[in-house]
Amino acid sequence: MTEHWRDVAHVGHAELLTPAPEASLEYFTTLLGLTVAAEGDGSWYLRGYGDYEPYSLKLTASSRAGLGHLAVRTWSPEALDRRVAWLVAAGIPGRWTEPDGGKGPAYEFRDPDGHPVRIYYETTKYAPPAGQRPAMKSNHQRYAGRGANVRRLEHVNLMARDVRACREFWADGFGLRTFEIIRRGDGSEDGAWLSSTVQGHEVIYVRDHLGGVGRLHHLAFWVDSREDVLRAADLMNDAGVPIEAGPSRHIPIQGFYLYTREPGGNRIEICSGGYLGFDPDDEPVVWTPAEYAAKPGWGARLPATFRTYGTPPTGAPEETETSDWPAALSRSPPGAFKPFGSRGEFVPTLSRGSIEMPGQAGLTGSVKITIAGSGAMGCRFGAALFAAGHEVLLLDGWAEHVAAINADGLRVTDETGTRVLPVPAALLPAADHPADGSPADGFSAADQPDLVIVFTKATATAAVAAAAAGAIGPDTLVLTLQNGLDNIEALLAHVPAARLLAGTTTLATELVGPGHIRALGSGDTAFGPVPGEASAGEASAGGPGAEGTERVRAALSGAGLSVRVAPNALELVWAKVAFNCVMNTLCSIASIPVSALARYDGFDPLASSILDEIAAVARAEGVTVDTAAALATMKAQFDPSASGSHLASMLQDLMNSRRTEIAHLNGAVAARAARHGLAAPANTLIARLIGLLEATWPDRVNALPAD
Repeated sequence: MTEHWRDVAHVGHAELLTPAPEASLEYFTTLLGLTVAAEGDGSWYLRGYGDYEPYSLKLTASSRAGLGHLAVRTWSPEALDRRVAWLVAAGIPGRWTEPDGGKGPAYEFRDPDGHPVRIYYETTKYAPPAGQRPAMKSNHQRYAGRGANVRRLEHVNLMARDVRACREFWADGFGLRTFEIIRRGDGSEDGAWLSSTVQGHEVIYVRDHLGGVGRLHHLAFWVDSREDVLRAADLMNDAGVPIEAGPSRHIPIQGFYLYTREPGGNRIEICSGGYLGFDPDDEPVVWTPAEYAAKPGWGARLPATFRTYGTPPTGAPEETETSDWPAALSRSPPGAFKPFGSRGEFVPTLSRGSIEMPGQAGLTGSVKITIAGSGAMGCRFGAALFAAGHEVLLLDGWAEHVAAINADGLRVTDETGTRVLPVPAALLPAADHPADGSPADGFSAADQPDLVIVFTKATATAAVAAAAAGAIGPDTLVLTLQNGLDNIEALLAHVPAARLLAGTTTLATELVGPGHIRALGSGDTAFGPVPGEASAGEASAGGPGAEGTERVRAALSGAGLSVRVAPNALELVWAKVAFNCVMNTLCSIASIPVSALARYDGFDPLASSILDEIAAVARAEGVTVDTAAALATMKAQFDPSASGSHLASMLQDLMNSRRTEIAHLNGAVAARAARHGLAAPANTLIARLIGLLEATWPDRVNALPAD
């Protein structure tokens, strides 16, 4: 156990930048109940009635929204000197700033993600004017009794590309204690909650899924009770202020919350409750993304924008297309409070599993999702979506697998243990596992799902698509995340391009046995529209409209899956084909895990000979394959902490006497090369070698015969 030391006393204040200063000031004073302690040079110094210092919020007019700086106070001048000395020794640039609003001087530097931070000791104790002096000497100001009546700044939540680096920076350099962490299988972190006091969080870092730099997620202000949070929701509703999330309870720290955005665009939380950590020996609570997505506590699920929106905005569609603040607000004249917008401009997202935000049509509440092909990967996605509150049906052709899921639940094992989810499953005849039972065909219009995700083996795509045709209604979106070529063409026989999306995923998952999967590490999913006369991202007769792609992205993201949208699905598919044509096949031929390839010095030229042929065929079909990027991606998987210990799916197929997807990988590349008049000897040889293994695997020799 590392000994805790304390040079930092607490978070002192935050400077918030706003492009709508007058309207922002009205929000903080009228709705939150803060008091203006001083003003000047385009800034206002605001305080809650419980602040002992002059202010806890500095509001500054700016061309953009975001964090001006975060400030922390030390216990003593000596503590300040020690922390500055540590920064200098660590080679972190900084500078001294002049006193500001009764605080400082301060030493300013930046955290590993570029957020400006100031550390200071000297401060002025607030002396209330005659009309604000409290009766109780222990209070710092008379009870405000205005708006939400917030007492103080409670915490600051910052977005970062590397959460772990930021957490370790504060722990190692400033002694902040970590209370909770969301940690992926590869060791990277999605969230960290830190504090210099016994309260569960003063500084929070969350992963910036859009790759922004130095962005603010939100500022949080404390009220005395949950009832005060509910009262704040009433105040916001009466003022026409959009409620992004809440009132509800968080999983980390268990605080009660309400989220809105102030007129400048910054997200603001009003909070209360949460636990206090008095145990000096307590270790951080560590969640996996899957555990966090399963939401073990009660309360509403956060909207998709909670993972993506921050200030300043990046301009990505994930933020701009789900903007939920009335445009009129940013044009509010000084002192005009009413233009906060009408209530009809926003629909609060409070329902469990919702993936709708204002300005989007369709899919609200619990979304109906069918997984067609519920092997290892299909079950992993199905489990995540089910845990997120959606209505999920697993379709598969393996009768024993379906029976096990229905009898005992779907078992999902990861690095934290095994959990069981009661996901319903149904039998569907497929090429790999002909089933004795009733197919899942008889879908009524009411049963037809909003989304079908196809995960079946490429060898069975045509058969499964035909068998599942009854599940595809006139408004159903279809997403294929399969390996190999020819899947899109097979699906287009049953669903128009206007409702078809395609992509890939790098998640690694193994099918342990009937009704049981093992989730290995983390990964990313990317998808996009299929080129054609119309796509899910374009308006088309009878189609879903412009929001189709975004609705699917939001559903996956809301289930805790790392997901992005790409402009062209074919580039994603070909990139994954290139990966599998090398990694899947070489690991299968050598009968080795992925990490063992790192020991072969000739990997680069061997892989390049396969990749160059794939790139030439893709180019002939109007698609670009970046062979250098593909090779780098492959070599990154050698690390056992990524998926290096994973057995390739093709090798698993051989070991279980199942047909491989070679005809849709190297075999398909060789066939298409021939159609284009191109030579593909490396891919042809690989396809034939895998065919040899398929035919002879039961007779393989693994050891010398005994004498």
